[in-house]
Amino acid sequence: MKKLLSITLILCLIFNFVGCSGSSENIIETVKNMKLADYSDKSIGNALKNYFNDYDLKWTASKPENNVYTVEASIIVEGENYIEFRPNNITNDVLHIKQIYFSFDYNKKYNVIDTYKIYGTLNNNGKLQLFETKNDDEASLFFNRIYGVQPSTFKSSKQIDALYALKEKVEKTKTNQEARNIAGNDNTFSLSISYLNENNITRKEILSIIDSMIKTEKEIENQNKNMYK
Repeated sequence: MKKLLSITLILCLIFNFVGCSGSSENIIETVKNMKLADYSDKSIGNALKNYFNDYDLKWTASKPENNVYTVEASIIVEGENYIEFRPNNITNDVLHIKQIYFSFDYNKKYNVIDTYKIYGTLNNNGKLQLFETKNDDEASLFFNRIYGVQPSTFKSSKQIDALYALKEKVEKTKTNQEARNIAGNDNTFSLSISYLNENNITRKEILSIIDSMIKTEKEIENQNKNMYK
């Protein structure tokens, strides 16, 4: 009886391991085949493989938390060697990378990548230095090079123009409800008409929100310009 119980437990552990392993492999393949919103011409897996073709990319997937997996592609360079990485064609900066991790938070429920970041270790004049991207703008320094695209502020400028056009429309309205109808039905605006109505957002408040959105877009545009000086 004890022997039978032991065999049963072992088989359960094996099945659990195989199930988890198979699930991780499926999640990894899903993420590798996905495309990032700002880089839609290549899948994530192909872009990284094509750029780092001289290095061995290792893919891992963590256990899910609330249907979110962290999938990572990593390269660890042994010995005195390193990856020489130039973020862009405009500056002369060169990064000497010893370890690099591309980390993607994949939401299985909605089949989307919620967030992503890049982190690792640099060889800075003989000293190891940790680095980690804090936002999409910082990550774009890597991804622009990897995907072979040039930095552009066109998208941001277009958004600013659209916000100014919306502001002009709202300024011409006579009532709060009219302002809510125009702003809530405009794709440029961040709040829905149902939210505006439920919270009785006034015409004055809508104009203030639009001004804040314009300010934010201008800051992003300036960051992009300064990043590639």
